[in-house]
Amino acid sequence: MRPHDPQKSLPPLAPGPGRSIAPQSHRPISRTKKNSTACLACKAAKRKCSGEPGPCKACVGAHTEEYCQFDRTKDLRRKVAVKKTIQDLTSYKDLLDSLLTTIRSGETGTVDTLVDMIKSGRPLKEVASFVGCDVTDFRDPSALSFASQSISEDGDNEPDGAPPSPPESGARHGSVQHNLPIWGGKEVANLTTQTARDPYARVSLESLCDVPLFAVSAKPWTSVTDDDDLVSHLISLFFTWDHPCSQILDQGTFLGNMQRGQSESEFCSPLLVNSILSVASTNSDRVGAFADNEDRFSRGQHFFSAAEELWRAEEGNPSLTSVQGLLLMCCV
Repeated sequence: MRPHDPQKSLPPLAPGPGRSIAPQSHRPISRTKKNSTACLACKAAKRKCSGEPGPCKACVGAHTEEYCQFDRTKDLRRKVAVKKTIQDLTSYKDLLDSLLTTIRSGETGTVDTLVDMIKSGRPLKEVASFVGCDVTDFRDPSALSFASQSISEDGDNEPDGAPPSPPESGARHGSVQHNLPIWGGKEVANLTTQTARDPYARVSLESLCDVPLFAVSAKPWTSVTDDDDLVSHLISLFFTWDHPCSQILDQGTFLGNMQRGQSESEFCSPLLVNSILSVASTNSDRVGAFADNEDRFSRGQHFFSAAEELWRAEEGNPSLTSVQGLLLMCCV
C-alpha cells in the first residue's frame, strides 16, 4: 500500500449543472380591500356597491351614474358621524343649560314667554336665540337618538350595501316601553315612577326577587302606609333578623292574629305593628322605609311616631301588646 502523499493534488471535478436563482421580490402582497361605504343609490336599492371612487360598478350597470354619490356623514358607523353626533349632543346640552338658567333666574314674564314658545312648537333655533344660547344648528331629535344607538357598532371592515334598520316603534325618542314583571301583586312600574322622584327608589335585582316570607295587610294596623307589599316586606325582615335575637313575642300567634285583621286582637295591635315596622325599617332600603326620602337616617321614624302616638293614647290602660311595643320602641 502506497503512503499518502499530501503534496499530490486531487483531480479536478467536473462542473455541476447551473441553477438559475430567481431574484427576490420586495413587492408587498396585495390584499383585497373591503369596501365599507356604499353610495346613496346602492343603499336605496339595497345592493352591493364597489365603493369609491364613483361611479360604482352597480350604478354603471344600472345606468344610474348621476345618482352615484357618497356621503360619509350619513354612515352612522363612521368616525365622521360619531364626531357629528357628539357635537349634536353637546349642542342639546348647552341648550338645556340655557333653559335651566333662564327658568331659575329669569323674570316671570320671560319664563312665561319661554314656556309658550315651547308649547307652541317653535323651532329650536328660536328657543335657543331667546334664551341666549350660541348654538343655532340642531338635528332632528329622533335622528339623533337613532344615531346614538348605531354609532357603537363597529363596521369598518364590513361592506355597507344596505341602510341600517330603523329602531323599533317602542324605542322612539321620548317614549320608552318596558315589559315590567309583577312583584308582590303590583306592577314594578309604580316603583319605577318613584325612582324619578326619590333618590332611594332603586329598581334592583334584589327588590325584584324579594318575595316576602309572610303576606299580611297594612290595614287596619298602620295609618302610615296602605302598601301591603311594604308591610309584608318589613314584617318578614323583622322575623328574619330581629326576632331570633330578642323573642319578645310569639311569631305564630302574632302572625295569625295579624292576618285575621282584627284590630281588637289580644296578641296584635296597631301599636305593636308600628313598633315592629319601625324596627324592621332599619334593615330596609325600600322607599316606604324612609320618613324623608332625602334623609338616609330617617328609616322608620314615621312608624315610630305613629307607635309613640298610640302609646300615649293608651296611657293608663296597659296591655300585653303595649308592653311588647314599648320594648321594641326602646330598641330603635
